[in-house]
Amino acid sequence: GGDEEPWTKNINACSLRWGDDAHARELMLTYNDGKPVDVVLCSDLLYGHDAATSGALLETIRTLLGDNPNGVCLMSYQFRDNLLGELDFFERVSDTFESEAVSLPRHDGSDDGDDDLWLFTLTQKKPPAYVTVSSTRLCAFDQWAPRCDVSILLAPFKIVPLPPWYIRSLRAGGTIVAPEGHTSFASPHDIDDYAAAVDDNDKHYDENDDEEEKDDNNDDDVEREQLKHAVESAMRELDDSACAPKLRWSAPKDATFMSCDGTLRCTSFDEVDLLMRSSDSIAYDVNTPFEGCADVTNADHMDDEGWTLALRSWRAVNPMLEFRCFVRKGKLIAASQRDPSTHFDTLHEMLSRDNGSALVEALDTFWERKLKPNLPKSLVHCAFDAYTTPKGDAGYAVRVMDVNVFGPPTLPLMFDWSELHADELPWSSNTEIRWVREATHIRPGLKSALPIDLITSASDGDGDSDDAGERAKRLLEAMAS
Repeated sequence: GGDEEPWTKNINACSLRWGDDAHARELMLTYNDGKPVDVVLCSDLLYGHDAATSGALLETIRTLLGDNPNGVCLMSYQFRDNLLGELDFFERVSDTFESEAVSLPRHDGSDDGDDDLWLFTLTQKKPPAYVTVSSTRLCAFDQWAPRCDVSILLAPFKIVPLPPWYIRSLRAGGTIVAPEGHTSFASPHDIDDYAAAVDDNDKHYDENDDEEEKDDNNDDDVEREQLKHAVESAMRELDDSACAPKLRWSAPKDATFMSCDGTLRCTSFDEVDLLMRSSDSIAYDVNTPFEGCADVTNADHMDDEGWTLALRSWRAVNPMLEFRCFVRKGKLIAASQRDPSTHFDTLHEMLSRDNGSALVEALDTFWERKLKPNLPKSLVHCAFDAYTTPKGDAGYAVRVMDVNVFGPPTLPLMFDWSELHADELPWSSNTEIRWVREATHIRPGLKSALPIDLITSASDGDGDSDDAGERAKRLLEAMAS
């Protein structure tokens, strides 16, 4: 009408389906020229939702803000004694955004000290300068391992180039599972059934692909047999013809439940393929390998060329002897027990004799004299996983298992990236070493690194305690600080 304010002409109201990435991008194309938005306003949207619904909300916020470095989400949240049910949302927020929270006054203007209304300001995380596309590429197994003498590696390996069609098929998704009634490959018949299922999956992928990619995959069966022959030929050159597979950065450790013995040990291409297609870690590698890098582009994410499969000779390792070592500016600054959820009595007894100084010396010597000279000179920041074998009075024998970037997505384990990236290290020694010293040590959660004991205590076990809500509110305040 005639009394309409001019600014209202730029307002549009429409539905937004949470978790529907295509729908959100369609709206961005319609109303914002396809660009990420500057501001997302969320008012009282969290109330009794299950994890899937709140996760869909977070996914939509991510999509709307996209790669806008100045994008911000303002979210009001009222505490209604249901924080524990919504804790997963706040944990996942911290994976993507920097979060600041302030307590808001009550609607009636009164201040009775009951901080139950919060305003969260979510901004894009600033990738640390340590993590770039270049440094990430240098940490790919096929970039650093061939430069090293086999004597410093945990196991010899073979590298098999992967054709673009195979990477595209991994990106297409869809886990291939063993035949019904089977949990592993118990017989050659099972493997044949699995191979047939993969062939069906590849055909389905081709039928729904565009014409150009159809032309590239006309000889799907032939190409698959060629890849299978290359992989199994490489396996036969390894010890016992058995391997632990690894893509450029990740091994499918999260998919070992699909194997017959619960490990990464593979003796055929079909076993390797099953693990690859069943792994979230591999899906991360092929879809967003450079997520978090300061200089990443969409082309980097979707590159189909140059992928390789590493087949490492199978070794049964003792997790007690694995340590993750952190290198900054070319110097070893920290080492952490690689499995921070387990207390090893023998390890604790061994390291407590000298507070880990002998192991630190062995790790530092290994880095300076053996591993560092073999890595690219530009890789001055990294994390490497070491396997340490005690040699009595002679110290430790150290071999390298893997090399990772010096920042997310590499897990800092018993450290925090804020302390590892700090201008001044918060410890007095040249190299800090940490291990689980007590069986009751607080174990970090796998996804959020929030102590499991803290989350458990917030609900008082059964969640029926009168003061459970107060503890949950204190947990919220701790998360916001």
